[in-house]
Amino acid sequence: MDLSAAHERRKDRWWELGGLAAILGLAVFYLRLSWLKWPDPTIDFGRELYIPWRLAQGDILYRDVDDFYGPFSQYFNASIFRVFGPGLLTLVTTNLIVFAAICAVLYSLFRTAWGLVAAQFSLFVFVSVFGFAQYVGIGNANYAAPYAHETTHGMLVCLLLVWSLLRWWRNATWLNSAWCGLGLGLSAVLKPEIMLAAAVVTSVALVLRFRTGARVPRRNWVALGVSSLLPTAAFFVYFAFHVSPVAAFSSACHAWLTATTTSRYVAESIQLAFL
Repeated sequence: MDLSAAHERRKDRWWELGGLAAILGLAVFYLRLSWLKWPDPTIDFGRELYIPWRLAQGDILYRDVDDFYGPFSQYFNASIFRVFGPGLLTLVTTNLIVFAAICAVLYSLFRTAWGLVAAQFSLFVFVSVFGFAQYVGIGNANYAAPYAHETTHGMLVCLLLVWSLLRWWRNATWLNSAWCGLGLGLSAVLKPEIMLAAAVVTSVALVLRFRTGARVPRRNWVALGVSSLLPTAAFFVYFAFHVSPVAAFSSACHAWLTATTTSRYVAESIQLAFL
């Protein structure tokens, strides 16, 4: 009985390793096929290089250079430019690491929910359909050179939030609560739709947790709430060294203030068409 179980475990392990190798080969194939064809040379992607380059040179976001979304992605990319130097391939390399992290978390979530075959199949679809393909005349609709890095970074943040919420639902420790709050807080410095997705999945997790009837200690709720405010608070402190407190608050909360308190989205015909 034990020998049979051990044999099945070895068989599953080899099947999993073979599937992961096939997924890696598929990613390499599409990466080679699309090499240096990812961004559109004239439309939109220049912003994704220009803004972090300016920030890496010492400019301040929203004061010296404007942007639609929250500050996290642009300052993250600016930090990469400061360390490794500005350039398209520098940014693409970073994006491919983010893409690999998204694949890893997706695999873990699908394997937990539906098993090994579902996890492998989901990654085959994700890599081949969404990873590097171009379906329209304008580029930038891929993970190597996205139209907005807030979307790809937000995808990773939301998946990590789901992973953290699963751990919190099973065991609502102080640390698990803090990780959930941090994921929710990071969504608030990205873009509105990422905030919406994070808020919805967090709300569902809270409802499911309450339905179990298990008690969550008060300090764990405090950890969740405080950690959710940390990203915005950190950006507020940073901006406060360069602009007025009111402007610093507006900059730190730019992701949701732009969508909720201005007509920037609904006053333009093209934005109305998107809506």
